[in-house]
Amino acid sequence: VDARVAGHGSLLSRPREKQLRRDRMRPSPWGGDDLEESKESGTWLPAPEDYDAIVQSIKDYVGGWYDGDPERMRRCLHPELVKRTIVPGPEPGTWQLRRPSTFDGMVNATREGGGTEVPASQRHYQVDVLHVFRHIATARCVSPQYVDYLHLAKFGDKRWLIVHALWELRKGALERTA
Repeated sequence: VDARVAGHGSLLSRPREKQLRRDRMRPSPWGGDDLEESKESGTWLPAPEDYDAIVQSIKDYVGGWYDGDPERMRRCLHPELVKRTIVPGPEPGTWQLRRPSTFDGMVNATREGGGTEVPASQRHYQVDVLHVFRHIATARCVSPQYVDYLHLAKFGDKRWLIVHALWELRKGALERTA
C-alpha cells in the first residue's frame, strides 16, 4: 500500500504542523474565517492518529473488497453510506449516475466475493489523504480496477468511517466491460 499526504510527495508519515501551513489555505468565499478561529484554539489540526485511522479505514475498504472479507468492509463504512458511480449514458458521449450502493449492498457484495477475482499479486493500491479538517476528510484510493474518491467522518474518539464514495472504473477495467 502506498499512502501519501496530498501535495507532499512522500509516503504518509505523522503529519507535521508545517504541512498544514496557513498560506496554503484560501479565505472562504462565504465570509468569516472559521479556519482562523479554529487555528487559534488548535482544533483544526488533525492528530497524527487521525491520519493513521483514516488510512486504516481505507485499507479495510479496499482490502476487504479484494479479500472478500465482509467484516473488514463492515467496520470501515458508515451505516448510511452512499456510494455512486457514473456510467455511459444512452447517447454516445453522455454519462449518468447509477443507482447508489448502500452499506448493506457493499457488505453483501463483499461477502459474495467482492474483488477476489483479481489475483493477489495484482492487488496493489494507493491511498492519498487529500484533506482533513476537524471531523471530516477527503481521500482518493486507486486500486487495480477503480478510482474512488472517499469522504470520511470521525465518530467518537478515533473511529473514521466512509460516508460517501464516488468511483469510476479505471480505463483498462472499462475496456474489459465494453
